Amino acid sequence: MVRVEIQMDSSLDPSDTKFQTIFLNQIREKLPAHTKLTWIKLPDGQIFHKKNEKGGNQMKRKR
Repeated sequence: MVRVEIQMDSSLDPSDTKFQTIFLNQIREKLPAHTKLTWIKLPDGQIFHKKNEKGGNQMKRKR
């Protein structure tokens, strides 16, 4: 399991399935063909959560 932190334009919605698919496919292109890669939804149904720190609107994928 890997935690991913991304910085993104505030106009994008990380809960949008189109965004999630495009982002996942971009990551897959950089990995070996046999690598299994999927999103894991948390109990609240979300994949990404905002990181509450000074200095930006980063999105944080929680474990």
